[in-house]
Amino acid sequence: MAPRRCRVQPRQIYSFALAEAAGWSGPATEAVDHGLAFFLSKYCRPDGLFRASVAPDGAPVDERAVLYDQAFALLGLYGGYCVTKRAELADQAKSLLECILQHFKHQPIGFREDDGAPYQSNAQMHFFEACIAWSPVLGGAFARTADELGDLCLERLIDSGRGCIDEYYDADWRPKGINADAPQRRVEPGHQFEWAWLLAQWGRMRGRDTTAVVRRLFEIGEASVQARIDAAPAAITPDGALAEPIARLWPQTERLRTAAWLAATETGDTEAFTRAACDAARCVLHYLEMPMPGLWRDKLRGDGTFVDEAAPASSLYHLATAITALKSLVLDATVAASQTA
Repeated sequence: MAPRRCRVQPRQIYSFALAEAAGWSGPATEAVDHGLAFFLSKYCRPDGLFRASVAPDGAPVDERAVLYDQAFALLGLYGGYCVTKRAELADQAKSLLECILQHFKHQPIGFREDDGAPYQSNAQMHFFEACIAWSPVLGGAFARTADELGDLCLERLIDSGRGCIDEYYDADWRPKGINADAPQRRVEPGHQFEWAWLLAQWGRMRGRDTTAVVRRLFEIGEASVQARIDAAPAAITPDGALAEPIARLWPQTERLRTAAWLAATETGDTEAFTRAACDAARCVLHYLEMPMPGLWRDKLRGDGTFVDEAAPASSLYHLATAITALKSLVLDATVAASQTA
């Protein structure tokens, strides 16, 4: 059987925490406890960082510690803390953050991946996500790190001319291709949506006006949507040309989450954002039309057919965040309607 990736386990923990907060009546607490027990006992290395993968029985497979995985470990600890309120989870999150700052800090700003890997905005983004989540609970180093990552995005990652965020950068945070054999810059619409949502949360939390940046990132992602399938592609070029047409599930959920947020919070364009959220919701539902309820498709081709493959477990996290956002939009609309009735 295939190894179990570190990054997937805390995503599942966080998803069940979101489900409980959203009112799911299933055994969320039991699922969270089960996930935490396995994750913390099998993935944590002696130095406090988390290894990349283990075998199904928990035996170590890949001992590397990469920033992306540490970011999700922090998010899983946060989900576990929200459900169980166990103080030791907050303590472990603080210890893990200290390890990350010691092992991955890049001067003068941001964080490196692991030895030999290119610098990627994706890992910075998920580290940003985890620090935003923990900031109201623990403040201090989490809030400072969230601010550093927010500033990194605004000052270095965003293309000053086009307003997009690339996937790959050099050590000075200048956009580049993944390597010499693939020099073309890569922009992923799903990450434009995801960064937009996170910058909106950070801006609200820290009193920073990110409105223009959030709207621009959403516009870039929305402009990429392929009319025939009403879905955002995997990748475009910095000028918006289609680079990789396959449409995975997760960018559609990020489109839904960000559109729902903008519809609920922005003034002036509420109708347009609500329409975008509804379009994205219909698109996501298409991926969920499966013979066995509860599974999903992952890759939609430009001709409207799906790739026949297993459902990636990692997608549950994206689905959970999108459903939570859409539920908030519906509740807000219901409350507003009742107040004006």
